[in-house]
Formats: sequence, structure tokens, C-alpha cells
Amino acid sequence: MLKWFWIGFLVLLFFASFASAFSDAEFESYKNFCPHLFDAGLSMEQRDFLLAVSRNVVLDSFDLPAQSLPEIQKSFPENPGIVFVTFLVGQKLRASMGTAKKELAGAVAYAAQQALLDDRFKGKVSAQELDGLVIVIDILSNPIPTKNFEKDFVPGYHGVRVRSGDKTAIFKPSVVVTNGYSIESVKEKLCKKADLPENCFSLSTSQVDLYWADSFFENSEKKAQPVIAYSLPVLPNQLSKERLEIAARKIADYMVYNQSDQGDFLYGLFPRSGTSAAGYSVIREVASTWALGAFANQQSSVSYARAVKKALQFFLEEWLVEEPVSHAMIVMEGGDSKLGSNALLLTALQSLDDPTFETEKESLVDYILSQQRPNGSIDPYLFNKNPQSSIHNYYPGEALTAIAVEYQKNPRPELLEALQKGFEYYRLYWRTNKNTAFVPWHSRAYYHLYQFTKDPSVADFVFEMNDWLVQFQILDTAYCAHYGGYSAKQDVAVVLPSHGSSSVGAYTESFVHAFALADQLRDEVRRERYRKSVLAGFRYAIGLQFNSENDFWAGAGEKALGGIRTGINRSEIRIDNQQHVLLALVDTFRFFSPEDYHLTVSPQEIVFQKAFGGFEIENGFILVPSTGPFQSIRYPVNGFFCPFISNS
Repeated sequence: MLKWFWIGFLVLLFFASFASAFSDAEFESYKNFCPHLFDAGLSMEQRDFLLAVSRNVVLDSFDLPAQSLPEIQKSFPENPGIVFVTFLVGQKLRASMGTAKKELAGAVAYAAQQALLDDRFKGKVSAQELDGLVIVIDILSNPIPTKNFEKDFVPGYHGVRVRSGDKTAIFKPSVVVTNGYSIESVKEKLCKKADLPENCFSLSTSQVDLYWADSFFENSEKKAQPVIAYSLPVLPNQLSKERLEIAARKIADYMVYNQSDQGDFLYGLFPRSGTSAAGYSVIREVASTWALGAFANQQSSVSYARAVKKALQFFLEEWLVEEPVSHAMIVMEGGDSKLGSNALLLTALQSLDDPTFETEKESLVDYILSQQRPNGSIDPYLFNKNPQSSIHNYYPGEALTAIAVEYQKNPRPELLEALQKGFEYYRLYWRTNKNTAFVPWHSRAYYHLYQFTKDPSVADFVFEMNDWLVQFQILDTAYCAHYGGYSAKQDVAVVLPSHGSSSVGAYTESFVHAFALADQLRDEVRRERYRKSVLAGFRYAIGLQFNSENDFWAGAGEKALGGIRTGINRSEIRIDNQQHVLLALVDTFRFFSPEDYHLTVSPQEIVFQKAFGGFEIENGFILVPSTGPFQSIRYPVNGFFCPFISNS
């Protein structure tokens, strides 16, 4: 067993090399944008070699001929950390074992051999499973002791080990990603795995180490495919109109594939297990139907329009009822009527432009208008007059959007009056109640209002909101998977995306409309600022989309294709993720010219060293002052090149 490997390795018998999955130029681009993706210092040929070693261990164990090893031009570095070899079959976990042996190629071979003995996941891998076997290698290196795990841990990038005495346990990054663990869950489950007290992270006898991970899997061409957070990073220069159109079609296809026989869409999906997520939201269902309808209209797609009509017929039959006092046909849920559900059902009906639904549309318009008070505010519920304050950040903006879209098609004076009254009230409201969730809906509504009135104060307010919103986008970061996401934190911690992909999509919708206004008013500075923010948001969101290149761990199979995960360490695919990203794409296709799709990022490469003057060192991280709203950004002290990306 393994005789082929040791003889071949010791006498340096290198076979003919074959092309890597990446070109040299692509490889350099990834290294520049994602320094920690290549933290182990390996070439793509070396990654191919290690995967071939693992594959040959498997073949040898079943007495099958070994495959040729690719030629490598340099020796392997000594492995300073831990190597994991994982086997997946049918996109489901079958085995995973690790080792800390120093010689890297030997460590990979040993871990692969041990993985073949792993029977924890429905028995050992069998010969019948070899055709569908996918190999994943994680190399955890450069351990950094941490005394503040919550601050220093970066999901998707870090492996983490806890040890106390002779007890130890480790999670590679994918464990956190595929299971959707929170930081508290990581601590709890790792302590349990190590057979330590549940508070083991806070014990003085425990040491917690963070490891950078170099992770890659064997793609369909038997080549190494690097991943971050078990996903394929999207480089800024890979964005194009064609790339975004493909992403939009995949979202639409995901929705249609997961549409029920009765007509509604799958609310949520856990990609690893393939199980449906609990919960149901009428407002998200009808909003997603609007998004699909808008895309169907834009693409003149009969199949998407058919799915939209099926959904609308279900919603009208299931949720639309006659209100006993006014006799209006409105959406009723749990004994009350949510303004947002009615408004977004109206936008969904408007998207299809089907005369069949005229009566329902008129009833919904009348109901929304009846909810507006003389001061311009709009009641979020029919009966509940004291709702939680956060609702005011959503429902009124959704209602004003529906009114604006209706006015485009049916310019009744009372609609414009309602829109203008709403603008005057909510402009003052937002200035004393600033909230990120408020901005996208009102930006969309007031973009339309400006087209109707050409009132400069309307455009000024759209710019005011979006100039405030843009500061929360993550654009100064060494963690490339985070670029384009959003965080509400303004402290010295690592800048992590705290908003899910649905919010990223919504904020991108907002910037698209602000971009369109800036373009219309020839405000070149804002136009460029918003354009870059739109593309950065898509870079983040599309990096979370399942496709045939990165679905190797999604046990849900075809059900997951095209779906967008909620976040880097939140693997659930939810319907509102699809809704907001698809709407943002539809808006972008409407407002962007062909030359607007190119995103140029010119990283200023800085070698961080402990002697680098003026920067504070804390627990193995350098605190670098940020140009954004965050006091500083934390970079690891490992001597790596870290791109310092600016949006200016």
C-alpha cells in the first residue's frame, strides 16, 4: 500500500505536466485579491499534485491503476500546521481526517489513507462510489494564539483549535460554513468535541489557536479549484454584463425549479442536507414574485411569466379576502392586514401587466391610499396602531414604491399627491431615525417621484440617504470574500459582513437608483461612487451563489443550483436573498450602459511586519487606521501582501 507513492516521490519521477484550472494571469489575480486563499505558499501545480496523491491513495486501496502525477517545479514547503483530506460522494460528506505530519505531500497521503478508514458517515467509502468521489484538501497553517476569539475569528477563513492538557479539537473553516454555526455555536461544539467543559474557551488552562486555511477541491477536470468559505471567490475584473445576466437567469431558474405545485416558492433551503427551512413569509413570497415578474418582462420570457402567473393566482386565492368594513379586497394574515404584503402584491401584479388582475390591483391601490394619514405617514397595519418601530423602515417605503409604479401606468392626481405627502413626511422621519433598511425602498420610490416632478429636493434626499448608506459597505479589507458586503460595526474588530445577502441586494437596488439619478443630473462623482458600490455588492452576492463549479458540498443537488446563500457562514438559501439580488440585477440592466460593468480595483500592496512603524499590534494582528467609518481594520501579522482596497 502506498509503495507507488514513496518510490515515485523519493526518486523524483515527474510525469508530463498538464494544464492547471487557472491560467498564470488568473492565478496572479487571485493571489493579489485574495492573499489568504494561497496562504500555504503553493503553486497551482502543487495543488494538482496533492490532489493526485490523494486520488492515487484511493485507487491503490482498491487495487486500481494510479494516475500520472503532474510535474512540479519547486519543492513543497514544510507543513507548519494541519492537513485535512475530505471525501464527498453525491455532494454529501463521506469521510474527513487530518494529520499534523510535517512533510506536506506525505501528510496528504497519510490523511487520505486514514479517511478511507473513516466509517462515521454511513460506513467507509466503497469502490462503487469512486466515480462520484470528490476530494477536498484543507491546509491549516500559521497558527495564531488568540485571547479574544470573538474579535479575531473570521468565519470561512479561519480554522480553530482548542486544547487543554491532552485534550484537543479542531474545526476547519468548512465546518462553520456548511453547518451555519454562529460564533457561540463554534465554541460550544468545539468544547464538546474536545470533551472539555462547555466554557472551555474562557478557561485559563485552555489555549485557542486560529489557523489560516488554504482550501481547494478536485473539480470535474481533476484540477485544483481554490475556495474560500467553501465558495469560489468572484474577482472584480470577472464582473461583466454577461456574468450578471447568467447570475440573474440562475436565480430565476432556482425559483422556478423550487416552485410548488400550488404556485408559491420555496421559502428556505439548507443546501448541505437538502431539507427545507422552517417558516413562511407572505410578504417575501409576493416580493419574490415581483422580482421574477420584472425579470420575465425584461427578458420577454414566457416560461418565467407562466411561473409568475401561477404564483399570483395562488396568492389571490389564498390570501386576498374582503375586508368587512370597506369591502376592499386585501391581504389578511393572522387577523390583520400588513401594508407591505398588500403593496408588494400590487407590484407583483403590476410586473405581469395582465388585464386579468385589474380589479385586484384597483382594490389594493385604494387600500394603500386609505392607510395614509393627513400628515403623509402611512399606517403599517389595518388594526394595529402601535406596531414595533422597525416596521416603519419597511412597509411605508414599499407602499410608496407601489404607488409610484402605479402612477407610471395610471397617472391619477391622488397617487402623485400621496407620493409627495409621503416624501415630505418620511424625509423628516429618516433624518431623526436613520436606518439602513429604510433607504432602498424610499430611494426607489423617490427616483420615480423625481421623474414625475423634477423637484431637485427629491434628488438631493436620495443622494443624502445613499451617501450615508455607502459608508457601511466593506471596501477596505484583506478578506476578499467580504469585499462588497456590509457591516454595522464601527469598532476595531475585523470588519465582518453582518448583513445577509438579502440586505446586500436591497442596498444594491438603492445604489442603482441613486446611480440613475446621478447619471441623469450629470453628477460624475456620485455616479462613479454608486456605480462601484453596485458592482461591489454584486461581487459579494454572486460569490454566494451555488453553481456547477462550487456546489460540490451541496447535498441538495439541483435544488440548490442558482440559489444565493444568506452569508459567508450562513448557508441557508432564503427566498428574499433571491428577490433583492434579482431586482437589483433587473434595475442594473435597465440603467447601466455597456461600459459601466467594469470594476477596476488597484490594490496597494503593503508588507505588514511587526516593525512597521506607527501601527498597533494586538494578538498577532496589526490595527490599521481605516478611511471608512471603522476606526481600524485588523490584518494578520504574517508578512503577507494584503490588498488595501479603496472605493475612491
